[in-house]
Amino acid sequence: MNSKGDSVLERKRRAAERFVSRLLESPACPYVARVVLHGSVLTGKVRPESDVDVLVFRTDGSGIVERACDEAGFWVAVEMAESVEPLVYSLNDYWHPASYFLYRAVRDGEVLYTMSAEELRREEVNSLRELAVEYLEGARDLAVRGRYRLAVDAAYNAAELMVKALILLKAEQLPRTHGGLVGRFGELYVRTGDLSADVGRRLREALRHRNLARYDRAARIGPEEAAETVRLAEELLATLEEKGK
Repeated sequence: MNSKGDSVLERKRRAAERFVSRLLESPACPYVARVVLHGSVLTGKVRPESDVDVLVFRTDGSGIVERACDEAGFWVAVEMAESVEPLVYSLNDYWHPASYFLYRAVRDGEVLYTMSAEELRREEVNSLRELAVEYLEGARDLAVRGRYRLAVDAAYNAAELMVKALILLKAEQLPRTHGGLVGRFGELYVRTGDLSADVGRRLREALRHRNLARYDRAARIGPEEAAETVRLAEELLATLEEKGK
């Protein structure tokens, strides 16, 4: 690239750095998990009018990070006449990209800022726990209303989210399948003696009931199946709270 192109690229990289600096100086700093550069500035194929594309992964869903990004982008435009275009996602989207675009951007992007690995893992565990509690509360309500299929589905979702959180207390990566999660959980907690083998059996049973509830209209899913799946989720929540202290 010629010197003019180099200067354009350098300026846009400085704009990205300035954006990150302003973001981390804002009240949103504790909730910024990672900032990733992607797009034309990453590849070096820039023109003077090119935007600076970044992904911002947050741990808080209140909007504080989005507002801080808006303000940081505004001041970079004022100070440097450069346009930084952030896309804000939850930290869960970093670990589990929901689109090919996001998968590629995370895989190939350049990390401009990150929490420590331990902080990232702790935030993910907290996020999984909060979501699990929401599903568990929903499962209880559905069971009371006699919506047993939906109760089993929601309770299993709660149980699986807590299984993910428990795995992350001991490991860095999560399996991508339901069966893989149950197996990895068994390796880390049942085989080691931390939990009884009965928990593993009940997880497999809950997964079977969840699949029947979701996909087999003829299957009998009643109050017993709902109550047992809710009970399992409650026990896993208690385990998570104990192990996560």
